[in-house]
Amino acid sequence: MQFPRFCIGWLAFVAVATGAFSAEEQWRRLATEDFIIVSNASEKDVAEFAVGYAGFRQAFRSFFVGPGQQLPATTILLFRKASEYEARVAVATCAESRTICSSAEYDGHPFLSLAVDGDRKEALRTAFEFDTFWGLGRLGYGAPLWASQGAGGVFSTLEIKNGYCTVGIRPGPFPSFRKEELHWPHFFEITTASPEYAGPYAQGRFHSQAWALMHWVLLEEGSASERLSALCRAARENGGMQGVLLTMKVSENELTDAIVRHFKAVSTRRIPFDEPRLRAGFKMETVSAAQGRALAARLAYLSGKLNEGDKDLEIAKGIAPNSPEVLEVQALRELKAGTNDAGLDLCRRAVAAGSRSPDIHLALAEARLSDTLSASATVATRERQMDEVLAEIRKTLELEPGYTRAYLLLGRAFCIAPTAHPEWVAELSKGITEDSAAAILREQRLILCQRLKMEEQVLQDAEYLAMRPDLSVMAHRKYEELWLRGTIERDLFKVDSLVQEGRFADARSYLETAKTSRVGKRVPAGYARIALFIAEQEDWVGLSALRRAERWDDLDRAAREFLETFPKSKHAAEVQALQKEAEAHTVPSSGT
Repeated sequence: MQFPRFCIGWLAFVAVATGAFSAEEQWRRLATEDFIIVSNASEKDVAEFAVGYAGFRQAFRSFFVGPGQQLPATTILLFRKASEYEARVAVATCAESRTICSSAEYDGHPFLSLAVDGDRKEALRTAFEFDTFWGLGRLGYGAPLWASQGAGGVFSTLEIKNGYCTVGIRPGPFPSFRKEELHWPHFFEITTASPEYAGPYAQGRFHSQAWALMHWVLLEEGSASERLSALCRAARENGGMQGVLLTMKVSENELTDAIVRHFKAVSTRRIPFDEPRLRAGFKMETVSAAQGRALAARLAYLSGKLNEGDKDLEIAKGIAPNSPEVLEVQALRELKAGTNDAGLDLCRRAVAAGSRSPDIHLALAEARLSDTLSASATVATRERQMDEVLAEIRKTLELEPGYTRAYLLLGRAFCIAPTAHPEWVAELSKGITEDSAAAILREQRLILCQRLKMEEQVLQDAEYLAMRPDLSVMAHRKYEELWLRGTIERDLFKVDSLVQEGRFADARSYLETAKTSRVGKRVPAGYARIALFIAEQEDWVGLSALRRAERWDDLDRAAREFLETFPKSKHAAEVQALQKEAEAHTVPSSGT
């Protein structure tokens, strides 16, 4: 996943210089549970940067990470010089801007890169903003753009001082919220392609308003994670505007005033931060320049700077040609270039050398899955091949739990495996959150459940997909039809089973509840037909009872009413026969 690189005109950027690593470069590595820094900067610079980033992760965790959740460690490539960094990243798309911090995803976790001698404060702000985007997605909030953008803005100004991390400091360059306010309904419709979001005409108005809105949402009294979860859920179901109004319990006319009142009462939130203890736990180690060069090559490749990446890779190969880090980058370079055989061979060599890269294992799993599909083999052979594919994917998820790419491949394998197994549903469900990949994973689970005839789960996923605003019109129609038709058929089956047992009151009770559901309100005619079905079956049973009791007058009258009410009933012929029999018994005999 490649993160968007923002062009933010008000950032203070570093001066451009051409430069390369020194001939006697020294690389260091600092690892904690939250991040891994690889750098050719001094120990002091690495430690100072680590403190700032650790404060962000602690604050983010206190706001958003719930029990049982954990974000993977971020890999940070910290250059000593801005020239070294800028030579390996894409040029900013805004003429008046410079790229001072880059963010991407590889191996299922964030990859940040920046330089020490640039404007470190502004680089950290950009890093915090990127990581907030990424973290909310990984945790499964499914936050819309305005929510993730605003939350990123709130956390971008985090400061560490006097034993506290302070969250929510107002970004100085932002314009006045009330003065520059965008019309609220339009605000929630803005996308990354909108002129208000990025480019020379953006002016920061959308970002300022998103910051103000999410400052209110996140820093109001109570649990920020619970409130944000409720907000994202309400926004998905009712749209952004109504989602905010329902969650924050205000009217549209009160929204701006409510945010202004919030700022008068709440400005920031402070989180205790034990900096001395953190520093005491830092363990800096010297690493081979091959590791630094391999990571620099990876950055260059992600940025499209192939020549720069190749230079770094050649130097890394000269130092440690058989190290896992060097083999990994070589493999991914070959795969990206389309030379798959060479790339996969390098993947195998990297694994043999001890690679723990999820992307390397995933590449091998993808290749094995393709071989499985293309080969003409017996079912038993395909079962064995699929077991190998699944083992490789599961290895990836052991290395990086929650990796969406791995779950997507797992779902694909489950859908096409020769034999499906019920336990796979729970396994695939672990990867389903509310982020942008949720729709694809739910489609895969739906297909798997169809194979397993797990109809209730099929209907749940079809309903979810029918409500997703980001699906195509055709996909929306397909899942809506599946959801509506399937639910009606399920309810008809339940009603029919109760009717067959003669439990007509229970059938009517079940139907009354079903009529109040989403489907019942969307398709009332379908439930009206089920009501007629219950009445028809109850009347038919009543006719049979009258026949057994030989109540001929009542049977004659009831049969006529039945045929008038249900002229197309499958029992019509039988009812006509009952009517004739009743008439025969009710005709007076003639006297002699």
